[in-house]
Amino acid sequence: MFQATDFLGISCYSRFKPDDISTMEDSAKQHDTELQLFGIDLATLVNVQGKEFILSEYGVGGGLNGDGNKPAQTTEDAISMPYYGISGPYTRHYDPWHSSLPSTIISQTRLYLLDWYKGATLWLSRKGGPTYRVDAAFLWALNSWDHLAIHPTSTTKEGTYLDPDVAQIVTEHN
Repeated sequence: MFQATDFLGISCYSRFKPDDISTMEDSAKQHDTELQLFGIDLATLVNVQGKEFILSEYGVGGGLNGDGNKPAQTTEDAISMPYYGISGPYTRHYDPWHSSLPSTIISQTRLYLLDWYKGATLWLSRKGGPTYRVDAAFLWALNSWDHLAIHPTSTTKEGTYLDPDVAQIVTEHN
């Protein structure tokens, strides 16, 4: 099956550490490890056989559990489970990024969010690496993963997940 396909796409929620750009590919490494259990080598498919490699879900959610109701409070929280986020329409109470605060007040989690996007755009501009070439990435735009406020529930009367600094980083990258 993998020989017949033109591209591979994975969900990618990396535990990025701002001081180590290579941690952007930790999610791909996890997928590779799981595929190898079935005799499939992701690095070979992408780097040797030239299969296009797409991050079909890419982002950081700022949540601490799968229930979608516990926001990250620290950088370590945000790093630990980037695939978790906050479910439902925007509310200030559950906003892990503190998007509704004045731009002069930067929370620890928002600072991490900015570092994440700076790291992601740098990594993607280099086509991924060091282990896997990345050809494209699509941001997950829903709830607390939606820092561009694309989805209608990302903005309510209480505020928005839109982060103008993140939007600028993404615009400059694209």
